[in-house]
Amino acid sequence: MSGYEHTYTQAGLTVIPRILAHMDRNALSRTQGVFKRDFWAWKVAPFPDASMQYALRLFAQAYIFDVDGNRFFQSSRLLSYIEQGLSAWADMQHRDGSFDQVFPHDHSFGATAYTVSGVLDVLDMVGEYLPGQAVKRVEAALSRAGEFLLKNEEGYASIANHMALFALAFDQLYRHTSDERYRQRAREFVRELLKIFSPEGWFAEYEGADPGYQTQCLHYLARLAHRGYSELEPAMLEAVTGFMPYFVHPDGSLGGHYGARLTCVVYPGGVSRLAASHQEASAMLDLLAKGVENGTTPIPEWLDLPNAARLASNYLDAARYLRERPAMDVAGYTLPCLRGSVWKEFSKAGLLIAGTPSYYAVVSTGGGGNIVAFDKATGKRAYEDRGYCALIQEKEHCTQAPGCSSGRVKENSVTITAPFSRLAMQRMTPVRHLCLLMAGLTLFRFKWLRESAKKLLVKLLVRPGPQSSAHMLREISFSENKIIFRDSFTGPAGMQTVRRVGEGTSIHMASADFFDFSQLAAKFDSAVPAPGFSAETVWNFPAAEKDPQAAECGKKVVVLCDNSTPSVAAVNHLAERLSGCNLLIVEERPLTPSRMVRTLARTVKRRGVLKTLDIVALQLVLPLYNSLCGRHEARKFTPDFSTTDVNRPEVLARVSGFSPDLIVTCRCAILTRETLAALGCPIINAHPGITPRFRGVGNLFALAEKRFDCLGATVHRVDAGIDTGEVLVRKVVDPAVCGVPFVAQEIFIMRMAAEMVAGYILCDEPEDVDEAPDCESRIYLRAGLNDWLAARRGYRELVKQSASAKNIMEKL
Repeated sequence: MSGYEHTYTQAGLTVIPRILAHMDRNALSRTQGVFKRDFWAWKVAPFPDASMQYALRLFAQAYIFDVDGNRFFQSSRLLSYIEQGLSAWADMQHRDGSFDQVFPHDHSFGATAYTVSGVLDVLDMVGEYLPGQAVKRVEAALSRAGEFLLKNEEGYASIANHMALFALAFDQLYRHTSDERYRQRAREFVRELLKIFSPEGWFAEYEGADPGYQTQCLHYLARLAHRGYSELEPAMLEAVTGFMPYFVHPDGSLGGHYGARLTCVVYPGGVSRLAASHQEASAMLDLLAKGVENGTTPIPEWLDLPNAARLASNYLDAARYLRERPAMDVAGYTLPCLRGSVWKEFSKAGLLIAGTPSYYAVVSTGGGGNIVAFDKATGKRAYEDRGYCALIQEKEHCTQAPGCSSGRVKENSVTITAPFSRLAMQRMTPVRHLCLLMAGLTLFRFKWLRESAKKLLVKLLVRPGPQSSAHMLREISFSENKIIFRDSFTGPAGMQTVRRVGEGTSIHMASADFFDFSQLAAKFDSAVPAPGFSAETVWNFPAAEKDPQAAECGKKVVVLCDNSTPSVAAVNHLAERLSGCNLLIVEERPLTPSRMVRTLARTVKRRGVLKTLDIVALQLVLPLYNSLCGRHEARKFTPDFSTTDVNRPEVLARVSGFSPDLIVTCRCAILTRETLAALGCPIINAHPGITPRFRGVGNLFALAEKRFDCLGATVHRVDAGIDTGEVLVRKVVDPAVCGVPFVAQEIFIMRMAAEMVAGYILCDEPEDVDEAPDCESRIYLRAGLNDWLAARRGYRELVKQSASAKNIMEKL
């Protein structure tokens, strides 16, 4: 068993006895199988919460998981508990097929979909071991629940992880019943989910980005993609490569009070599923597992019952995925929090990351300037600040309301303007509780009143309160070993008692504020501002030892690339990995119509009319195919210079004036002899293919010829020939084994080539060079539609030969 698998297995199984203690296992009880002890034992809760029955999924996983130390494996007693719990779930159901969660007659769409998904998983795992009569009763309840879900929806908010769950539940119902109505609804939710996906790499949770909840969303998305919803793959890829890695902290925690929902719970299932094919996911998993072991991230044992069962079940999912497909090697990739220097803004999310060799800090520019900073010397959370509170007209107001502030980012600093919003915190009282119960028993029997009440509750508890005319201006500056922020305030005459929030939260979020041991190390500044309503805070960090590899990052590097999706993926990776270098990015734009005509004329002359038509056909078909398959790569860099040809005089002048130490070419036009002579510095090329066997186009022709032993990437010096220069790094790889579909294999290879280039630049010496399968040298120029179709057929055959590529066959 791998280290990750053992970590998540033990943490998932350990909590089961505690969950069993909350289950009514009394054979004489009328509530046998219910998981709410306040209801069946203390008799103080007036109704059971159906969502707690999701714990049955955890029990089913434990029953079938054959692993050392699992005392629940094939336990007949545990199986009987599962049967009791399924019976209790069916008893809780309303006539319309729905279930309650918050109040009587809740008829919750979310709780219904959530438990349907869990129950269907239970039947898949242990249904064959249950009595036929029990299964038949559950099947009837599932049918009623499915009809309820088809006729209703969750209308009180736009929550990405809920929408992903609903899509999964409908797909499970479709596979269980073959009813096309369920698949149509699943597709509808997938489309709606993609509408709230930001190009920055995050799905909206209450209109904002929340890294903690995104881990749960990612798990549902990974399951859907595995079931054939390939349109989700580009968004998942962007999330796991371009967004999520920035919010893993040096101590192994993730998320916190800078997110839209303030959550720091990590659901590793989705990351584990992607760790076999993506280095970023594998690196995240490595550090997150250490967070579980060190207690710096909340684990199931420390959560309330509903969240404990859900998280423990997800842990066992992660362990199972890792057993089926181990995480890939992360050699050559470093998480942002472990790099020397990082500066990354997600403007739409309202988040800024600032890192030096001494610290790693995350700032919520959209949430009032909340900031958390980690000391890299100790790997622990060092400081945290969550803004200010003030009394305005005898009402408590706060600066940390999510999504209410704006930030202006400059070099090594940010200025944030945050309004004081009225606190949304409410307290439950006996009268309010009684009113909620009475409404549930009477008024909430009417759907429109019930749904209106839910929207009101979200507005009162989750949304920020009304904004006042008072504001905080926060200026944060970042230096090598120090973070300084200066706060000043403006407000009405009645504004008084400005004080720091400390360890406080301005909105109600039941899934936030779980404990972990990193909180014991964080310092909250409790100083009260000066009488003039201003404050200056300085956070000091010990100077870090110089990293010899980071010291090489002062190089000047020019990147010459085109604007294709694979190139964008490669340059995105280079821009992140070479953040300490001085980069000049020159991008080739598409050809002008006149140049396109001249190019076609030359092609006709050299290769004939039929081949030219074949090439043109591919240029017309490929963009449509990529669009239909959802192939997309968000640009994370801004070109310094754009041109139609990298050989033009103005490009040479710009590059020469930059005085680069090295030039990297990436799918751009072939450099002429005159250009090579004029540049006068080392030039290397990131080639998507294995040279010398496949020069020019490379991997596409390797697939077309079914030379699967010649798939990979080469970094070589550029000379006057086409891909004939000295090989510096060469890696042979099978994209199918890595879980990459055909439509994304070019992106995968180019990102790998970019990592090889970054490793060469930072280490300044060649890595090990994989042997070329044979020494024959051939060049392949422009590909046509027939070549592309042959490559696709070749990839299908490659997938069939790959033992671990079953899921890709479903996508193809």
